Amino acid sequence: MVGVTARITSDGFGHWLASRRWRAAAFAFLAGALMVFAMPPFGFWPILLPSYGSLYLLVIFSPGPMRAFALTWAFAFGFFLVGLSWIANALLVEGNSFRWVWPFAIAGLPVLLALFPAALAAIFRKLSSSPGATSSFFLFVTLLGIAEWLRGHMFTGFPWNLPAYAWIHTQPMVQFASVAGSYGLSLVTIFLAMAPAFLLWGSAHRRERIAVALSAIVLFTGLLTYGVVRIGTMERTPTPKPVSVQLVQPGIPQAEKWDSGRVWNNFVKTTALSGPPPEVFERGTVHLVVWPETAVTQRLLGDQQAARLLMDALSAHGTKTYLLAGILRTTSGGDEVRYHNSLQAYDSSLSPLWAYDKSHLVPFGEYIPFQKFFPFGPFARFSGFVPGSGPESLTVDGLIVSPIVCYEVIFPGRVVSRKGPRPHVIVNVTNDAWYGDTIGPRQHFAMAVFRAVEEGIPVMRVANTGISGIIGPLGEVVTFKALDSYGSVVLDSLPERTARPTNYARMGDGIFGVTVLATMTLVFVFRRKGSGAVSEK
Repeated sequence: MVGVTARITSDGFGHWLASRRWRAAAFAFLAGALMVFAMPPFGFWPILLPSYGSLYLLVIFSPGPMRAFALTWAFAFGFFLVGLSWIANALLVEGNSFRWVWPFAIAGLPVLLALFPAALAAIFRKLSSSPGATSSFFLFVTLLGIAEWLRGHMFTGFPWNLPAYAWIHTQPMVQFASVAGSYGLSLVTIFLAMAPAFLLWGSAHRRERIAVALSAIVLFTGLLTYGVVRIGTMERTPTPKPVSVQLVQPGIPQAEKWDSGRVWNNFVKTTALSGPPPEVFERGTVHLVVWPETAVTQRLLGDQQAARLLMDALSAHGTKTYLLAGILRTTSGGDEVRYHNSLQAYDSSLSPLWAYDKSHLVPFGEYIPFQKFFPFGPFARFSGFVPGSGPESLTVDGLIVSPIVCYEVIFPGRVVSRKGPRPHVIVNVTNDAWYGDTIGPRQHFAMAVFRAVEEGIPVMRVANTGISGIIGPLGEVVTFKALDSYGSVVLDSLPERTARPTNYARMGDGIFGVTVLATMTLVFVFRRKGSGAVSEK
């Protein structure tokens, strides 16, 4: 009976697709837009089932590769347009003379990102003579997972709102990221989300469709069980000495941040929030005061009055205190002055210990692509920052720190150096004031949660305006400062990292590759069986 219903429904849907092209495109767009509610900050993951189910139907009943490409592009465009609309808020900051670019900024990135799944959907339809077969189902799932990996790596990459992030409020499911990373969890998530649609509308034998659906239930249950057990039994290793932290969120609006008449007041406000908190720390505790991205300039710290004010605030803590400050730093390269977006460590007398320069810069925001070949400079009035060499393991009084700046935290597997010693903590400084009170800063914070789980290392995230907080190595948010507030986040004891590196920390995306090989093996197994004929038996 299920097979009969599926065939009748699919025949009607296929005819509708062929005769109502624009309505089909609108349906695809809405299905993609709806999927945003599965992403942070909402995390309503059940919405993945009708969204990905709709995409499955649109593609398997499309008449050919070009229609599959167009409908998948419409689906992905809807998802990225709604999910990334907050990006254009940066152009609405008071005093910005490029507000006219706003509609192009909203649509431009989604137009490009949608090409990744659309291209893979077209390849799928080209390779599949029987799109509703079991082998084709696994091929489609695998190619969509590969599309997510590609958009996270090609053209500098932008892995925002990966399917894995739908589990942000389901901590046990997030634990699989410690094994296969967010790309591996994304591939599994796509499989789980599409399995019900394959059960109802696939053209394979009913026994195969039921087997796939049952395997999805078993896998979902297994991952939940693994996550619960891991959370309850994970061993941790202490830091070399007691460490307390103070994250400073000054909450300075972007329109005021670089106003020459307000720079001193902004510095005074940030410094005042860096003084001793009400908490009394144990003697011998190392205290870290962390300032957000571009909280200060190198030039301002060179001012004697500013330096004295800050040193007084740091010295007043009564314990060994260090400052990790997001700073606009300059270096000399011959006759050229080079600018760096950095995180720099200082002791309480403001002697610099080390500086980390942001290595993964934002295209068109922090550097102009192809600037040597095209005359973008006069238009942008910005030559760009000089990138650093990549993640580093740096030390503050025995504590090993992995510093990352702003959106470097969105890249799985690229927040910790694999060459140096394993860090005790990842420090992520950022400034989300550009994006206001939107879903963007909340999504940004959620990705830091996944980096903590992938590496088994706690994350300290400090924002000028956004969400500051401390995340444990299992993805638990220990403490945070809300988006629309300012002040200090203080914790008397830094969360401990996991006792051993995670599988993902050891193998990186290699396990994602193994997962891809496993699903492709299923493709060949079912293809050899000749799966694909409609059967009611």
